[in-house]
Amino acid sequence: MKGDTVMFGEPIPNDVLSSCLNEAKLSDCMLVVGTSATVHPAASLPLIVKRDGHPIIEINPEPSNLTAICDVSICAPSGEALPMLMKMLKKMKILP
Repeated sequence: MKGDTVMFGEPIPNDVLSSCLNEAKLSDCMLVVGTSATVHPAASLPLIVKRDGHPIIEINPEPSNLTAICDVSICAPSGEALPMLMKMLKKMKILP
């Protein structure tokens, strides 16, 4: 039995990829967390957001293939950076 996941080397189902592409086109900002951004087509999703003039925020312990185009790059593990980001957004009243 296999869960609803895509393992390395497996293709992303067409309906899922189509939905992801549509959501990227609708995004006004993208948060990219914990990826080297080397495996396509998933690695191209932030490029769609950036092409449309919207910001990309990266959280990653090391620079990735996307770091150079990110508007904000937080060099930290996601387990540390995400809680701090949430706290900041709440303090700024961006989140409830």
